[in-house]
Amino acid sequence: MGDNWYNDFAPPGNALLQVTADVSLSSANVGQLSEFVIGSPNKVTAYAPALYDIISQQAGHSTLSPNVIVPSLSPNEQFLYWVSTSTNAMYTFAVDDSGTLTLLQTISLPTRSQGLEDPTGLWSSDNAFFYVQTYASSGTVEVYSVDGGGNATHIQSMTSSVSNAQYSAMHPNGNWLYVSNVGTGTPFMSAYSRNPSTGMLTFLNTHNATLPPEYIAFESTGHWMYVSTGHAISVFSINQSTGAIIANTSVLTPGGAGSQEIRGLQIRTFGGNQYLYCTNRNGNIYVLAINASDGSLTVYQTVPISDGTSGGPSAIPNISPNNKWLYNTNFNANLIDQFSIDQTTGMLSTIAAAISCATDCNISNVTPDNLYLLVPSENNGPFQVYSINQTTGALTLVASPGPSGSGTIGNYIVQRSSGNVAYMTYYDTGDVYSFIKANYQVSTALTLGRIAAVSNGIAYIDTGLIQTFIAAEDIIAGAPVAGAMNGQVKNKTSADLQIGTNLAFVRAGSLAMIQMLIT
Repeated sequence: MGDNWYNDFAPPGNALLQVTADVSLSSANVGQLSEFVIGSPNKVTAYAPALYDIISQQAGHSTLSPNVIVPSLSPNEQFLYWVSTSTNAMYTFAVDDSGTLTLLQTISLPTRSQGLEDPTGLWSSDNAFFYVQTYASSGTVEVYSVDGGGNATHIQSMTSSVSNAQYSAMHPNGNWLYVSNVGTGTPFMSAYSRNPSTGMLTFLNTHNATLPPEYIAFESTGHWMYVSTGHAISVFSINQSTGAIIANTSVLTPGGAGSQEIRGLQIRTFGGNQYLYCTNRNGNIYVLAINASDGSLTVYQTVPISDGTSGGPSAIPNISPNNKWLYNTNFNANLIDQFSIDQTTGMLSTIAAAISCATDCNISNVTPDNLYLLVPSENNGPFQVYSINQTTGALTLVASPGPSGSGTIGNYIVQRSSGNVAYMTYYDTGDVYSFIKANYQVSTALTLGRIAAVSNGIAYIDTGLIQTFIAAEDIIAGAPVAGAMNGQVKNKTSADLQIGTNLAFVRAGSLAMIQMLIT
């Protein structure tokens, strides 16, 4: 191969980078490059920024009262409601895919609301009604009608059998609503029917719980309701004609006697069978098999999380929208455990060792496109963005956008289905933000080696050094590795690497800019 071999690979209208051994290059005189040639005896340091199209740019901000909790996004994604636990206020916003936050109303609730890890309010599927449970010994479920502009009007206070309500959930058919109540003595579940035309609730019945109930989930047929009750999970049967709670048919304590509370209930179907995924404070993730005949649960798999002795997981195991991966943030150990899910059996397998996250990292959220994991911090820090390897599910930290030092972030990130906008809550200060998708650039200097030759103004590098660079950055597979440049080269194939005699030519492909400093 001759000295001009590189011209065969130059894109039309683009000149190859011309360097000599005594020239110094920077972003000012390199500019936007689509291809580059690198080499030695002078040392070459390359800055290869990787561009990530991710949630990273602040778009909207509003300061509400302190202690705002998980927001509720309407099904049509036009309205977002926040509730404050300190001022008993509900804030209604109009939102769109640009990230704009437009405050519509500030509404007073009769007393404070609970629910620090699930949305406090429930939307009807037609966006016409909103329901909020309140936490008081004589509590209520407040019912609001919502007009086409997102403005809420109070229409009912349901007072029957609501006492220190924790969470609420809508049955899959949308006609029945259930509330978990701590009560003032015996904890209980309460059931209500919902008029789909008027939105009004009618009390059905209650059923005692073994311990204070919290999280609520339904299996796909809607025959059984699963409720976390302390360190156990209670199974309630539902009357399919009326919606009333028939009985507490079974109770399972996955961790056994003396274990700690169950957190987060996620139900998925694999291989025609349903499984419930949850965690407990003892530091385990449980996969529970659901009996299709009676709804009962059995322990199918127990997976210890990293450093489980230091306090266990923060709350809710996060399953990716494509159901391929499960991520769990360990609040006390500041780690994220990574698991793949067998698509036939539903069992978990460790993808890689737990990856570090920010101090007090909290409930994570996989983006709708399954490409990134968003993780908030409760320690005055920005949220973190991890890329997800689409083959293995392994995580790599790529960005830490967002404000820091302005108060602890709330316990949840809510995203639009487009994946273009995420909403963040700063719990202590009441600051709420929207972040939009934008190019986020990550680059770290990497010394490649020394120039081997200069021919016709082109500096070349030894093939062996190029291969070392590839090994460090995995330029072919497009997967960054720890200790190397914190970036990712996308869409690389073996055809992008052209090897000459002791020389190498590398196409930059998706890189936006290559800066070379020859010293």
